[in-house]
Amino acid sequence: MNSKKGVEKFITNPSRIQLIIYIAAMIVISRAAFFLLYVWHLDGSTFQGFLESINIWDSNYYKMIVTDGYPESATAQSSWAFFPLYPLTVRIVTNLTGMNIDLAGFLISNICCFVSCIYSYLYIMETRKNAEEALFYLTLMVMGVCGFYESIMYTEAMYLMFLSMGFYYMEKDSYLVMGVCGALMTATRNTGVFFVFAILFYWIHKIQAKSFKEFIVRTFSNSRLVLGTMMVPLGMFLFMYHLWNLTGDPLAFVHIQKAFMQDTKPGMFNVFARAVDLYGGQLWFWGYVIGLLLILVMLCTLKRNSERVWGIINWIIPFQRGMGCQQRYLHIDIVTELCFSDWCMKLKRRWRIVILAVMALAELVLMIMWLDRNGFLV
Repeated sequence: MNSKKGVEKFITNPSRIQLIIYIAAMIVISRAAFFLLYVWHLDGSTFQGFLESINIWDSNYYKMIVTDGYPESATAQSSWAFFPLYPLTVRIVTNLTGMNIDLAGFLISNICCFVSCIYSYLYIMETRKNAEEALFYLTLMVMGVCGFYESIMYTEAMYLMFLSMGFYYMEKDSYLVMGVCGALMTATRNTGVFFVFAILFYWIHKIQAKSFKEFIVRTFSNSRLVLGTMMVPLGMFLFMYHLWNLTGDPLAFVHIQKAFMQDTKPGMFNVFARAVDLYGGQLWFWGYVIGLLLILVMLCTLKRNSERVWGIINWIIPFQRGMGCQQRYLHIDIVTELCFSDWCMKLKRRWRIVILAVMALAELVLMIMWLDRNGFLV
């Protein structure tokens, strides 16, 4: 009876130390499962071999940036498309510790994952005031579908960390700290620049101005808000300045995207048409498409303007490059899985446990697909 009460108390009101232990335990269990799948599926035996097996695809570009920096001229798919903060952090860690690049990237990603969980919990408690939903969301993020992206040498975990911090400090009206988080976000991934729209719609809802004039006056009278918002694109601007000095083209990170598109023209409909040509004959693809449409409908039901706008933007952005990356963009935008959590909280607890179990099993399948270098997950 006491143990049952203890579990109930943890679910509804965990202490700080309990929360920290729970998050750390989930990360360790998830990464251990990833390693054991590597041992079982690829007959691997060493941790370094595991790291080399999971740090593939875009990870190779980050490794090149860590060791050689950015090239002065493009050769096929240049590393200009990849923003600098994550590889810069890896380089600093490797230089200070002598650690190899794969291990440094793995540790940095998992530390960022841990911090993002803390701030996501704080944000949910600030906006939903529901510890049970916060724990459900954290379990879904770490153990559920696409959680493995936060352990590999991709920018997902670092971006998610700064994004969760940005949302939290925006909600707390700490606009300068929000701006710093936004600047670090845009130094990590170019999509971070769209966070300004989340700020805009958050502010519109907050002040409830009765006229456009009142909105302008109240907005620009809040110097911290204005300065914090203006700080958001700073990370991207600094990268553009570096590319300008290096190549003469501050938008090299945009122009080089053509090399990644292969024979696909940019734009949502062109990307979808190519995906249909490649996968249209397979039933799973149409299930994937239906799932994406359901996610879009779900995002439109979000009550908070900032979350709804941010979610829809991040639903649209991946279509400009390829449908294969859609799932990881949605995974790290916070609001997609938070919206799903909102819906799941309407169900009884036993059904939420079933959902988490199904998501965890699906994650194991995705881990195997990643180890098999399935190109759709890139």
